[in-house]
Amino acid sequence: MKIIAASPRASFAQMAERANISKSRVQKAIGKLTEDGLLKKHRGSKYRLTQKGESEIGIKTAKDADFG
Repeated sequence: MKIIAASPRASFAQMAERANISKSRVQKAIGKLTEDGLLKKHRGSKYRLTQKGESEIGIKTAKDADFG
């Protein structure tokens, strides 16, 4: 998920290379993370983290920001 957050335009092959795993393992992981509601499909074959996914890896969203 951190690879997707850092490089949202990365292909499965690029993600696999960065994670040092096979492209098929990336595809399976993406499918599982999508089923779990941590990722959503965005414009074709690209994926984005959902708010739940961002929270899971510790990314603060504007909703989470402390303005007090």
